[in-house]
Amino acid sequence: MSNLHDQTIALAGFYQAIQAIDELARTGNTPQHDVQTCIESLFIFDTPTTEAIYGGIVALKSGFNGLIKQLNGDTYLNDPSNQTDKNSQKMNIYLAQYVIGVMHLQKKLVKQPSILDTVTSRLEVAKRQAELFSSTTHENVLANIADIYSENISPLAAKIMVQGEQNHLANTLTVNKIRSLLLAAVRAAILWSQLGGRRWHILFKRKKILQMANTILNEEIPKKLN
Repeated sequence: MSNLHDQTIALAGFYQAIQAIDELARTGNTPQHDVQTCIESLFIFDTPTTEAIYGGIVALKSGFNGLIKQLNGDTYLNDPSNQTDKNSQKMNIYLAQYVIGVMHLQKKLVKQPSILDTVTSRLEVAKRQAELFSSTTHENVLANIADIYSENISPLAAKIMVQGEQNHLANTLTVNKIRSLLLAAVRAAILWSQLGGRRWHILFKRKKILQMANTILNEEIPKKLN
């Protein structure tokens, strides 16, 4: 597979995490499978292929959809008919802020190898904890991963302000999911960078990335499902 193919998979993983964060903050819910896919990527430390980090491209269907919407400039709102244009624009601004914030954290983290080593070591512990509970999304596992993010990643730059409904953002489990997904997004951003991806590529290579994302979503994934 081409490098662009692998970079697009990494971006899909990134956007799957970002979308889940937004949905949790606004509604308190997001597909469990999407969360699980992102969380489990944190426990893959050595793999021969990019798609294996996410358990295959089929698991990233939501991420490819989100990436395509972003590159097309579409709104993420499921039902635009009952929303104002102003609200749609605000939603896209929030998502863009998450993207910029996470990529900034990724850039800071890779310059701190000692912190990266600490994060990796603690994730290995969290992986064993997940095996003990037979669940990568058990509330204790999510609380552990959330602490890893809060104590090691968040202090590296300005705090990412997640926008949503206060009743959801006051829920401990929801907050832990959001912080865990932020770490998964950072992991995806690191992977994308390791594969040669750069922030300016999203602007200047938009058409190529969009074409690849559409090919994976509309051709490769259906073949996997058949």
